[in-house]
Amino acid sequence: MKKAAAHWSDLGALTTAGTVAATILCCLPFATCVVGAALAAFGARLMPLQLLFIGLSLSSLAYSFYQAYRPERHVRPTVAAPPRR
Repeated sequence: MKKAAAHWSDLGALTTAGTVAATILCCLPFATCVVGAALAAFGARLMPLQLLFIGLSLSSLAYSFYQAYRPERHVRPTVAAPPRR
C-alpha cells in the first residue's frame, strides 16, 4: 500500500513540475511581447523630444571628452623650497 502511495506522490510532483514548465514556456513569450509593445508605445510618446535628447547626448559626450583630454594645469608646489646654503 505504501508503495502505491509513493508512486502517486511521484506522479503528482512530476505533473506539477510539467505544468509549471508549460506555463513558463507559454506565458513568458507572451509577457515579453506585451512588455515590448508597452515600451514601443512609450517611446512613440517621446518622439517629439527626440531633438532635445540628441542635443543632451551630444553635449554630454563633448563635455566628457573635454574632461578626459583637457590640458593639465601646471600647479605650483605649495611646500616651501629648502633654503640654499
